[in-house]
Amino acid sequence: MSNKLLIAAAFFLILFNFSNGYCQQKAGVGGIVASLDSLQHRLPAEKIYLHLDKSRYIIGDTIWFKAYLFDASSLFYSQKSGLMYLEIEDEISHAVFRTSQQLLSGITWGAVPLNANRFKEGSYTVRAYTNWMRNFGSDYIFCHRISISKGENDEWIVNSNARLSNNGANAKLALRFLKGTKMPVGFREMQIQVSDGFKVLYNKNTESNSEGNLEIDLNLPQTLKKGSIQVKVKDLRKGEGNRVLTFPVFLNREQDIDLQFMPEGGQLVSEMPSVIAFKALGQDGRGININGKIYNSKNEEAGSFTSLHKGIGRFELRPVRGETYTAKIVSPEGNERKYHLPVPEKSGTIMDVTAVSDDSLKITVLATPDVVSARQLFYIIGQSRGIVCYAGKIIIQDDGSNFTVSRKIFPSGVARFTLLNSNHQPLNERLVYINHKDNLGISVLRQKSSYHPRDSISFEIDVNDSEGKPVSGSFSLAVTDNGQVPADTINHRLTTYLLLNSELKGDIEDPGYYLAVGEPKAQLALDNLMLSQGWIEYSWADFFAEAKKPMYNAEGGEMKVTGRVTNVLNKPIANAPIMLLSKKPEFIMQTASDNNGQFKFSGFPRLDTALFFVQAKNKAQKSFNIGIEMDKFKPPVFKNTNPVIIPWYVNSDSTWFNYLKNVYTSRNEYDKLHGDARLLKTVVITGKKTVVKSWNKNGPGVADQILDEVDMKASAGMSLYQILSLKVKGFGYGANFNADLPDSSNIGRSAFQVNGLPVKIYFDGRSVGRSKGELEEIFAESLRGIEVIESPAYITGYELAESNDVMKSNGRSGRGEYVIIEVTTLSGVGWSQIATPGIAVYKPVPLSWPRRYYRPKYTPQNGGLAVKDLRSTIHWEPNLITSKAGKAQISFYATDVPGTYTVLIEGSDMRGNVGSATTVLNVVDK
Repeated sequence: MSNKLLIAAAFFLILFNFSNGYCQQKAGVGGIVASLDSLQHRLPAEKIYLHLDKSRYIIGDTIWFKAYLFDASSLFYSQKSGLMYLEIEDEISHAVFRTSQQLLSGITWGAVPLNANRFKEGSYTVRAYTNWMRNFGSDYIFCHRISISKGENDEWIVNSNARLSNNGANAKLALRFLKGTKMPVGFREMQIQVSDGFKVLYNKNTESNSEGNLEIDLNLPQTLKKGSIQVKVKDLRKGEGNRVLTFPVFLNREQDIDLQFMPEGGQLVSEMPSVIAFKALGQDGRGININGKIYNSKNEEAGSFTSLHKGIGRFELRPVRGETYTAKIVSPEGNERKYHLPVPEKSGTIMDVTAVSDDSLKITVLATPDVVSARQLFYIIGQSRGIVCYAGKIIIQDDGSNFTVSRKIFPSGVARFTLLNSNHQPLNERLVYINHKDNLGISVLRQKSSYHPRDSISFEIDVNDSEGKPVSGSFSLAVTDNGQVPADTINHRLTTYLLLNSELKGDIEDPGYYLAVGEPKAQLALDNLMLSQGWIEYSWADFFAEAKKPMYNAEGGEMKVTGRVTNVLNKPIANAPIMLLSKKPEFIMQTASDNNGQFKFSGFPRLDTALFFVQAKNKAQKSFNIGIEMDKFKPPVFKNTNPVIIPWYVNSDSTWFNYLKNVYTSRNEYDKLHGDARLLKTVVITGKKTVVKSWNKNGPGVADQILDEVDMKASAGMSLYQILSLKVKGFGYGANFNADLPDSSNIGRSAFQVNGLPVKIYFDGRSVGRSKGELEEIFAESLRGIEVIESPAYITGYELAESNDVMKSNGRSGRGEYVIIEVTTLSGVGWSQIATPGIAVYKPVPLSWPRRYYRPKYTPQNGGLAVKDLRSTIHWEPNLITSKAGKAQISFYATDVPGTYTVLIEGSDMRGNVGSATTVLNVVDK
């Protein structure tokens, strides 16, 4: 569909042709459309997409990305925002990395180094958003899951399998432990703990056999609190680095299947034929294929159902007035499980949408006799990407109202039909997918059918629109080794995300399947998805409510530092001299506050990780009794609603082993060539650390873990919470379940922990209760060091030093029941005085800049270098620009690994057209 047609469709009102009813075009319809268009004009939505080079990494690797920011309705580049935020969250939704990046015509690219001082092994979520996108809720935020491994040769891989018995009351958990080299971890003593939430089901020391196997018999509760059991494995062999593995095991018991029923249009109405979609999910949040039967209240069979794809399917039912219905699933073992269908309404409407041809949809609206006899007016609105493409109003006749709608007036993607009553309240809604097959066509033209290791690979990219015309646009290209990184060529793609994923709520399994060419059942499965996972991303009341100012403003790409100066009475100070000082790079900027006490700095040189000192003075050139309130970026808090990721080391496929093997090989060869230079860098210095001017009540350096000034300098730009999370062993953030502590009123609330024990935090010798958010406001630059005190003898030193200690007054020693973290600041005056009157320390969100991907160049002179090239990302090209003829050239070198490479190319002309394509390259031995 052309862009001109798309824009015209936004204001097009079609006169319906009914076989059993009629449509009237009057002011009522025009008023609704005007309200919808007004909201769209005031709050134009944005969509952002990140193309990553791959989805699995190791510590020390780099994430390469390109970002595309679109206006959600037109898919032109968004002119609203000029700044993008990128975050990487760990498994407990804590942002371990956050940066911002300027957008030019909706495009930017960059890299995230996975440094060991910031990232740990685990599963992460990559998020991207603009400040403006926060007005629309978390469902508009781009997110993608990745895994990060340490890449060490002593890493363990776990094969996990659970066999159920006794109708799911018992399970035999079989575990096998392997090293990354596939060698069994045999005859190894371990502590195995299995829990359901906070209830421990199993906790024993055991030993693996010669093949690394062990089995555990479990008695399971009737219901599992968290949908899975959690397994914690602790290696008990001394000198092995206190290895601990934690992972979920999903049992997917029949009694725990979540089966939901969703009638077409939103409700069941008595005596009216209805299509009912259903979706069955296991404990792991993934679809489970099922079949069953429908029974009425008299236990008479009324129908049957079978899922088509990923637990989703449909069936038809004509509810009898006064009846209720139940679905029954019978397992192969004969166990029966019952689920209630929605209770049919006695009065109401239903709306059915079916495809009658490739270019038309048939819409049928039925109503109960009482609704028909009232001769009410109903409005029908058809929208896509937030714009109105179809509108009108009807009076439903005795035998219903039927009409056809052309698909051509909708752009490709999800279309939403809504039936409203005369009060503009939605009664029914139905989603359908429109596919004009008008994405950009991307072809890879190469001259060779195969290549050899270290060969120069070059080819041409040809891009055309749906009419065969050449397209000039911006594209990104990733080439990965299929032997190390599995190719996900249809699911995580720009086209799939923009047209499908971002239009529906929740996680979609294998979204690429629904749009795949050549899948015979894909079209019906896609319509089932529309029935079962369609949602309303806004309240219809918002369309007709008085316009409100958005909570979050769109930001340009320029860095700004703003704030407000006040006196002791919190009154603004006008014309106060304000100075901003940067130490790296060194520069000073000056300005003055306005009549409201507000100030702004702009026009900064190119910066990445900035730290500013801002000073304000009064008329007497003094900072006494002056307060500075900086306008700080307050990041959104995202609730992780996606299914739990199984850690990479559980039931890993062969590509993970290949990946790790190549990492080990590369590192060993590098060390041999450079005389173990890498290993020398990681030698542990055994000399005792101390914190200068420490407030440790046992004396400087008398602690179990110590981070000194050298560690603080190495942590530049990091918050105190990040330092604790990354550099204090066993530190975490969870619930406090120690009822013996004096602050037992906080039982069950979130609290800091070290190795499962609650934490008391001290600043310069004084105990203070600080929240996670407050610790994120303190940065390494204001700290001398951190001491972690765990040993009972060291804890006693604190208790004896505090004559008024609550625990001591209660007659308890508390030893071994909590941990103390002593933080020594540069100022030495504790938490409350970290801020100096008239001076503020401000750290903006780091601003990242594009980086070039390293591309080796092999020539006859260096083609035989000793170190093997075993990269998993063969090539990354973030800014591939096609000419007016729609063409671009690309070239890179193969690695030393024969096999197949997957090339993923995607991008846009940023004027409404998008495309994705893949091809496979063969690399064979000479």
